[in-house]
Amino acid sequence: SVSSAAAFTIGDKRYVAVMHYCEGENCRFDPNVRFTTAKFDLMSRVWEWHPDGTYSFVQDIPTQGAMHVKAFTLLDSRPDGSREPVQFLAIANYITLTETPLPLAQCHSPVPCSPNITIWAWDYDEVAPRFRRRQNLWNVASATHVDVLSYGLD
Repeated sequence: SVSSAAAFTIGDKRYVAVMHYCEGENCRFDPNVRFTTAKFDLMSRVWEWHPDGTYSFVQDIPTQGAMHVKAFTLLDSRPDGSREPVQFLAIANYITLTETPLPLAQCHSPVPCSPNITIWAWDYDEVAPRFRRRQNLWNVASATHVDVLSYGLD
């Protein structure tokens, strides 16, 4: 099931990042399904939107029960050494049943066994531009939302 989407522009191209929470019949609402047959370690997707109304696939981003995505731009260093605006995505991952830092039997507290919030930065590579994982924010228990604060400093 789709849980969140964020639209953004890079140069003259428009994109949308679509987050997927779970896979399985009624997986979002039925606890019996959620902890038995549901899948949460899914690929969320980035699509390019074209002026004629069509979309083309750009890339998969691995997520773990993704609940929310926030697109934002900050001044940052690019590979050529220049400081220019860079497109980022912050993704709130809520649940994983297969990729926990500890075995599930040892997950008595949600903090060490919850997936992290991931920050992805656009790589302006001329041959294969795409998002690359930039940072993990650890020790977050079951994130449901992310936001970005701006202090007016670059």
